[in-house]
Amino acid sequence: MKSHFGIKTILLKVSRTTQSVLQTLLEGYLQARQILVDPGLTVYQLPDGTIVELYGSGASYPPFLFQHSDIVIGYRVGNLTQAMQMLLKTGARQLSEVVTITSRNCYCFMLLNGTQVIGLYQLS
Repeated sequence: MKSHFGIKTILLKVSRTTQSVLQTLLEGYLQARQILVDPGLTVYQLPDGTIVELYGSGASYPPFLFQHSDIVIGYRVGNLTQAMQMLLKTGARQLSEVVTITSRNCYCFMLLNGTQVIGLYQLS
């Protein structure tokens, strides 16, 4: 199976108005499929597999997630440990423990340059 690297998730903290506009764009133009609706959180999957998570009022998320920006991009990597080590050498900081979904699927969040939170996802 071919590995695909690049953007895996786009996490957005949104107001009610912005959420409505983005839902119209995602469903009406980008052909996104709604895959989860929880209080304050709506999750879509784009045709290319990218996940878009809209965090509105009432959503639950770690305090660090949107501390620096209302947008967090998550990147798919081949080896999470290697990607983390590379970023740590540049001065990045690990914000979360590595969350293990299965033995070959895990993720964590990192802070780059003290200003940008990103997610790293290893998915096999």
